[in-house]
Amino acid sequence: PEQYVAYTGLDPSLHDSGDTIHRRGKISKRGSPLLRHTLYQAAFVVYRRHDYFHRIYRKHRNQGKKHCNALVIVARRLARVIWRLLTEGALQFRRSYAALVSGAAKALLVRTCQCFDL
Repeated sequence: PEQYVAYTGLDPSLHDSGDTIHRRGKISKRGSPLLRHTLYQAAFVVYRRHDYFHRIYRKHRNQGKKHCNALVIVARRLARVIWRLLTEGALQFRRSYAALVSGAAKALLVRTCQCFDL
């Protein structure tokens, strides 16, 4: 799942210099810009309609993160959920996530399958 998140470009980039310790910066933006944009747009819908993603969004907003940063975190988590749906199948996955297949993430699954020729 980490390689898939890196492919979407939603993984944090690392900033190293001589004096600083490893510091996580902005998202790396490597990989597919279309998939990254689609995941970000789907995060708008998913965090409002699904309790699990809404809790993640609220948690990071309460920590002082801005709206856009919290949405990127939700999009990253959504990418991990989609990866598990693709690899394990919707039947083995928990029922609360399987509801996403019929909702907002259905187009994402189709687009991801096209990207990976699945």
